[in-house]
Amino acid sequence: MEDQATNAELSEKDADQLDCSGHMKGHWRMYDVDATTTPDELLPIYNAWFETYEVESAEIGYVGPQSCASQLANFLKTTTAKILDVGAGTGLVGEELQKLGYNDIDALDLCESMLIKAREKNIYEQYFVGAIGGSEVIQSVPANSYDATICVGVFTKGHVKANGFDDLLHLTKPGGIVCVAVREDVLNDPAYGLYQAKIDQLESDGHIHVLYRDLVEYLMGLKSILFILEKIQ
Repeated sequence: MEDQATNAELSEKDADQLDCSGHMKGHWRMYDVDATTTPDELLPIYNAWFETYEVESAEIGYVGPQSCASQLANFLKTTTAKILDVGAGTGLVGEELQKLGYNDIDALDLCESMLIKAREKNIYEQYFVGAIGGSEVIQSVPANSYDATICVGVFTKGHVKANGFDDLLHLTKPGGIVCVAVREDVLNDPAYGLYQAKIDQLESDGHIHVLYRDLVEYLMGLKSILFILEKIQ
C-alpha cells in the first residue's frame, strides 16, 4: 500500500528502532513510559519483548545485572544464601548470581512471558508472578523469607515508585540484605516518590542500615545508584 513505508524508506534512526520482524524494539517503547504508567500498561510491552529482550539488552550495553550481582556477593556471608530476584525478567541477574556460586534463587516478575524464558535456563527454584509496589506481591510471596533480595531494572522510569522499598523489606529476613539499583536520572524525582528520601527515612526510622551506596555502570550512557541495605526490623 502506498501509505506504508518500506524498509528502504526508513531513516537510519527509524530502522534502528525496529527488530527483525519489523516491530518496534522494546527499549524504544520505554521512551514513552513515565511516572503515570501503570503495571497494566507495562505488561503488553514486556509480553511483546520477551523473545528479543536479551539481544536488545546487549545492544544497548545493559550491564546492570553484572554490576549489581557482583556487589551483592561482597555482602553475603555464604553462597547458600536464599535469594529473591525481584523483576527477574528472563534471568539475567540470576545468571550472574549463578556464576558467582549462588543456586538457591527464586524469581519474581510482573510478566509471566519473561519468566517462561527464564525457566529455560534452570536457574530459579520458584517463580512468582507479581509486581512490587502493589498488594499482590504481599499475597503471593512469603514474608521474611529471604536472606537477600536483589532488584535491578525496576526502580527506573515508568516502573516502581519509592513505596516498592517497603515490599523488598517485607520479603527479606531481619538481618538480611536488600540490593537495589535506582537509575540515577530518577533518584530524586518527586514523581517517583523521591527514592533517596525514602531510603533516608527508612534508615532514620530504624528499619534499615545503609551498608553501601555508589554509582555503578547500568547501560550505555546511564549509571545507577546501587544501594546495599541491611534490614534491621
